[in-house]
Amino acid sequence: MPKLRIVRFNSTLPAIDITEIPTSLDEVSLRGLSVRVDGSARAKHLLLAGTRVPDVDALWRTEGVEQLTVAMPVLPPWIRASPSVSSLHIECNGRDEDIEAMLASCGDALERVTLRHERVSDRILETLARFPKLRFVDVVDTCVTKEALRAFLEKRPGVRSLPKLE
Repeated sequence: MPKLRIVRFNSTLPAIDITEIPTSLDEVSLRGLSVRVDGSARAKHLLLAGTRVPDVDALWRTEGVEQLTVAMPVLPPWIRASPSVSSLHIECNGRDEDIEAMLASCGDALERVTLRHERVSDRILETLARFPKLRFVDVVDTCVTKEALRAFLEKRPGVRSLPKLE
C-alpha cells in the first residue's frame, strides 16, 4: 500500500479534529477553517487558511514543519513557527509586533519570508536581519519603504527581494 504523503482539507464545518492525521506527511493543507480546530498537524509543509480565525485550546508549535503558510484575516495568536521552518509565508494583515512574535519562534534555518498584505513597517527588516541563512524577502503590499529595503539589501547582498529594486 502506498504511503500517504499529502492531506488537503477544505471545510466550512464549525469544528474539525485533526488529532488522527498521521505525523509523517509531506504536506497538510487546512483551508476554510472557521471556528475550532482540535489537535495539531505535523508535516513538511503546513498551510492554514480561512476567512475567520478558529479557536484552538493550546499553542501550536509546528515541530518538523519546513514550510509554513498562514492566510487568515489576522495572524492567530495560537500558532508559532518552529526552529525547523525554512520558508514562512504570512498573509494575515499583521502588524510588526504580530510578525515579530512569529519570527521570534523561528530558528536559524529560515531562508524565505513572504509578508503579503501585512501592515508591517521598516521595523520588520531589523528583525529579519538576525537570520543568517535568509535569502529571500517578499514585502509586496506592505508599509516597508523602498529606501529601507534597499538599505537592508545593501547590508545583505545575498538576499533577493520582492519588490525588486533597481
